[in-house]
Amino acid sequence: MIFEKLAHKAFGFSFAYLFLLVEHTALIAQAKTPSMILGEPRPEEMVYTSLSEAQSKGMEVYKLRLDYQSNAPLAEVAWERFRNLRSLSLRHCRLSSLPLSMGQLPRLEVLNLGSNPELDGVALLEVLRHLPQLRHLIVDSCALRYLPETISRLLPLRELNVHGNRLYELPASLWEMPHLQNLDASGNLIQNLRLPGEVQAPLRRVELSVNLLDGIPGALLACPSLEKLYLDYTNIRELGDSVPARDRPLQVFLRGNDLRGTFPPSASVIWQVE
Repeated sequence: MIFEKLAHKAFGFSFAYLFLLVEHTALIAQAKTPSMILGEPRPEEMVYTSLSEAQSKGMEVYKLRLDYQSNAPLAEVAWERFRNLRSLSLRHCRLSSLPLSMGQLPRLEVLNLGSNPELDGVALLEVLRHLPQLRHLIVDSCALRYLPETISRLLPLRELNVHGNRLYELPASLWEMPHLQNLDASGNLIQNLRLPGEVQAPLRRVELSVNLLDGIPGALLACPSLEKLYLDYTNIRELGDSVPARDRPLQVFLRGNDLRGTFPPSASVIWQVE
């Protein structure tokens, strides 16, 4: 009798376990998204590195990286199909310009065009001004000699990286861009910043190291939103007798400069020389 009861309970347990296993398998089979089963990334997380594959996906492409693909037929691409594209990288592609059709990317936020030494900055902006969501623009190491004043048309821009070019000056309109927070213009030949009397851009970080600057404009030190200013390895020798009053602390990096004299007293400016 005892053995019969134990056998009956064991059979009942096995049957219940088998029922749950079958039910769980059925739920997996009915799952609509493969990511629920295999842990595949969502479309927003996928980075496509093949132009042909990306063109077959169209609206599903959010990130496209075509670095070192100098033979990619960009002018033949139907860019209007990539209406969800958020990030595009075209580094080392031997570009001189971008096709006008690339201006049909309404959600593009990040564009990386670094290391294209034949790129024409003026022609480039004719395409970029049609990108209403462009927030991060990287054009480092492109041998640019000139940035046109029309760069101010890129109203949503928050980050601009022009490091390692051949710029002698920066456009005055740059300092008035309403959303620009981070500017990297280090590694150029800049002598003139062309600053207005007051910096209106909400800059937080400005990198001007390895340039030919010989002084720090007061308007830049007075920028109320600025938190970090990099002026390492420039031609700055003297800092003046005073700095503008500030409400927010500012770190100024001056490493590698042959500084003379004393640092102007300030309760809000922190001078970094080491």
